[in-house]
Amino acid sequence: MLPNLISTAENTPPIPLDAEAEFAVLVLCAFFNRSAAAGRLDGPAHHAILRQLLCSMPGSEADLRAWISACFGKSLTGQSWDLCRGRANRWRVEGIRAADAGFREDDEAGACPSVLLYKGNLSRRLPRLAVFNSRKPRTVLSDAAWINALRSFLQDVRQEKIAYAASGGTLTYDLVAAHASRASLPLIMAAPFSILEPAPLDSEQYRSTCGTFSCLLSNRSCSKARKLVCRDRILAGVSQVHLVLEIREGGNICTILEERQSKTPRLQFVLDPRKKNSSNAGNQMLLDKFPGFSRKYEPVAPRMCLSGRGSVRGRLGVPTDTAGHAPERIEWDKFLYHYTRGCPGPWPGQSRTEYLFSILDEDPLCGHSALDTLIRIINERRIRGDSKMVRGGEPVVSWTSIPPRGVGTLRWWNRALMRWTVEACGIAVSRKVMRQLGARPAIYARDSDYSALPEHERFRFQLRSSAGTAAWRTEREWRLREDLELTLIGNDDWFAFVPGEDERQRVLDFAGPAVSVRAFNQDPGSCFIGESG
Repeated sequence: MLPNLISTAENTPPIPLDAEAEFAVLVLCAFFNRSAAAGRLDGPAHHAILRQLLCSMPGSEADLRAWISACFGKSLTGQSWDLCRGRANRWRVEGIRAADAGFREDDEAGACPSVLLYKGNLSRRLPRLAVFNSRKPRTVLSDAAWINALRSFLQDVRQEKIAYAASGGTLTYDLVAAHASRASLPLIMAAPFSILEPAPLDSEQYRSTCGTFSCLLSNRSCSKARKLVCRDRILAGVSQVHLVLEIREGGNICTILEERQSKTPRLQFVLDPRKKNSSNAGNQMLLDKFPGFSRKYEPVAPRMCLSGRGSVRGRLGVPTDTAGHAPERIEWDKFLYHYTRGCPGPWPGQSRTEYLFSILDEDPLCGHSALDTLIRIINERRIRGDSKMVRGGEPVVSWTSIPPRGVGTLRWWNRALMRWTVEACGIAVSRKVMRQLGARPAIYARDSDYSALPEHERFRFQLRSSAGTAAWRTEREWRLREDLELTLIGNDDWFAFVPGEDERQRVLDFAGPAVSVRAFNQDPGSCFIGESG
């Protein structure tokens, strides 16, 4: 599938600097981190000075010291010089190296970076593959075109002798890194943080089998947005093969790839945008503008699997059975209701790595939609408690006395979280049973009332709404401490509800007929359209 790119890989940046140039770069980086004046410069300004250093390249340590003093118009004292020199040597002992970033053709634009700092072996003997994808919603559609294309491409190139170039913090990069790590394939990682300073707490996701590199000389020198743009730009520059999944025309990634192809073209596999839309318009632009280097990629058809969608749609009304006749009358006020919602990212108790593998392996529940959440609850026979938004941090399971036919009062689109507040499916449990298990209504009170509550009642506290805040009382919330084990409840005292027959059948495919699952149609004037159990 890939042409012989090994000879190209050997001459593609990043290319390690010789010992003399590397030492000079590290000394200058140490000076940047010590000097108040240099510390106020941003990343591009730092790299502009580094570029000047590499172009002039002082011949001795004395010349280097004089060059730094002249550059900043201030004499570098003996003590400061010794500290910078010592820190540079310590970094080298710790395995930090410097390489030419390979962006010299961009000098006229004053672009950065001029060097990359790295640890490990950059695996320059193998062609490097990087995958590019515009930002996607946090909730994953497990059968999305870009996910199917990524799975297919990784299988297509599994026999190729290549290295992977990726990063962390976005789902696409994380999936590529997880695939390479699991298969013990060469992997280099671009880190959006400085390897000269302590890494962020979540840096475990930036593991590499070959090397980790960064353009950042300080974690404080660039904004988060700039760090991410530079990360993408570097990956485009250090890789010889690009896989383009779905990119927006005019977006950051599209602009980066267009510039890279215009200067030093790479072999690109571009997902065929059969249905052009705003999320993939950049794909067609690359295919049209660079026909000599961009190949249309058409993945094999995905194997059929039961896939959860990102949002459960439907209005819940009055129940009817499959023949259109009313079944037994439900006394709505005798139940409490736990509505499920999508879970972007890992399930509670699931590691990030396990979550990534579930997507790569086409786990039918990997979309973590609200319906997937319901299926997981039924399969585990457990609703897990959560301490988010609970004063005191005690895990609780939240319920409401509002039945499915009134879910519209709870449901709105949360723009910040990019999801609905409530989805149209969940679990209903007898209110009498819930009371016996310890569930109690939430206590809506003032902030000052919290400490006055008995300690065993504080899990019920919810701040009463004030001007400009949400009216929490309308949720009619109940709370249960810790997890709820459905095995403790008789089958006649609980049932699952979903918005339609397709959703009901999907739940039954996983849970089996022993579970009572009731489906509602989308006609607000009608009722259940099906029931099992």
